[in-house]
Amino acid sequence: MVTIVVSSSMYTERRQAIRNTWGANGKASNSKLFFLLGTSISGNNDIAKEFELYQDIIQVDILDRYQNLTYKSVAMLQWFNDYCSNAQVYMKADDDVYVNTDNVLTKLITLTNTSRFFLCHVFRNAPPNRDVRSKWYTSETEYDKPYFPTYCSGIAYIMHGTILQDLYSSARIAKYLTMEDVFITGISARDLKVTHIHDENIWWTKAPPNGCAFQKLLVAHYMTPNDMFVVFSQLQSNEVNCTTNVNKYLKIVEDMT
Repeated sequence: MVTIVVSSSMYTERRQAIRNTWGANGKASNSKLFFLLGTSISGNNDIAKEFELYQDIIQVDILDRYQNLTYKSVAMLQWFNDYCSNAQVYMKADDDVYVNTDNVLTKLITLTNTSRFFLCHVFRNAPPNRDVRSKWYTSETEYDKPYFPTYCSGIAYIMHGTILQDLYSSARIAKYLTMEDVFITGISARDLKVTHIHDENIWWTKAPPNGCAFQKLLVAHYMTPNDMFVVFSQLQSNEVNCTTNVNKYLKIVEDMT
């Protein structure tokens, strides 16, 4: 599995947290992880140093702003297609999600005989947001239909390698939409005979930042770097009994006093 985490130059701390938590977890499972960055108006000379140190930065000449996320996502597909087109599965994730890579890989094993799919939190028959005050506002000029095609939440989605080339080709010619998740996994995929597989353990909302919450979860959103370290350490050490919610190490100390 090849994963690209879409980030921006200002979020160094988020990238470092991912490298030291769930991003590190995939190294033993024949997985690769990269960070896709755009450019900033002020510039960031530290990105070159970060690349030299970790060799996991992909930077494209696209200004880092919300309205350009679709362009960055198309650039992601191009990079997948140009540099690792033979991967079995690809994953896109935001830099504020925690991915339980063990659970993701376990889920993918159940889909071994399935192809041409997205695995994600699926939205069906979702109407465009017509509120001009909303971050997710979509005008009728940009999209004039009452409902979006079936699509994946953009916080994280996994796609089977068999759809990569078709999806990239489609995304290059499809009518632009600011909502990058709708554009990539909905509009660009609409005519490609792609199956959207919903998983209830991919949360586009926040989960409690502890290991017990992530025993079953594949992905959850709105995770701070500190949240990531807490979840990772608890999953690795199994310090909390998730049945009783008792911290095992604290219990040992209490019993000793």
